[in-house]
Amino acid sequence: RGSLLWDGVSWSLLIGSRSLLVLPALVLDLQHIVLLRLQAVDKAGSTWVWLDRSRHPVRWLALRRAVYASRRRAEPAPDLARGSDDR
Repeated sequence: RGSLLWDGVSWSLLIGSRSLLVLPALVLDLQHIVLLRLQAVDKAGSTWVWLDRSRHPVRWLALRRAVYASRRRAEPAPDLARGSDDR
């Protein structure tokens, strides 16, 4: 048991008094429940977590938006240097 926090820049997994920076990877989204793989930033290995809407229904949509937004931020930007003249 722990808490997953997003501050707009990075994700942290809080377990007791311990905080660990993580990179979430969305594995499965079933709308009311999601499976994330949390890769520790400074350590090898990962943790798998199920997140369930019933735990915090009021915050559920915000959590899902944050997961998807951070996922887009981690993707490489499109290569705009090639231009539209490449045919």
